[in-house]
Amino acid sequence: PPIEPDITVETIGNTILFSGDIPGELLYSIDGGISFNEDSVFTDLNDGLYALVVMTSTGCIIYESFVVIDETGISGFDAIDFTISPNPCNESITIQHDGLLKNVIFSITDLSGRRFKSDIYPGLDDQFNIDVSALADGIYFIKLHDGLRTGVMPFVVAR
Repeated sequence: PPIEPDITVETIGNTILFSGDIPGELLYSIDGGISFNEDSVFTDLNDGLYALVVMTSTGCIIYESFVVIDETGISGFDAIDFTISPNPCNESITIQHDGLLKNVIFSITDLSGRRFKSDIYPGLDDQFNIDVSALADGIYFIKLHDGLRTGVMPFVVAR
């Protein structure tokens, strides 16, 4: 059986540090595998969600995860609490929320911030469905905004 890679990720302030006991050269990405670096330390990062990938020099992906950097210390921020299912998805996603949302603007973007879809949900139920069948496989973010609160969550399209 294959050996599970021993990769550890630490976030210290606005730094992401990969470490592990893996022989050979590894490449590291914090943008979902769009670009890779030989250096396993990423510093001076902005607050946000980072999609981590570790790849061997032969192109085998051995580690994938998400990390949130939040060093702003903003207090009193009231976020929209919601869930996405299924995640990963293939044709549609269901957004489940607290039922207090009315006239919510939602937008779907990729890791680079490119917007693929946006619309207004009137808030008649505590859940709504969004068709994502036109999206390519990849990592996306859905942002909900009701005029007072905002919520952002990642989801994956995988077929």
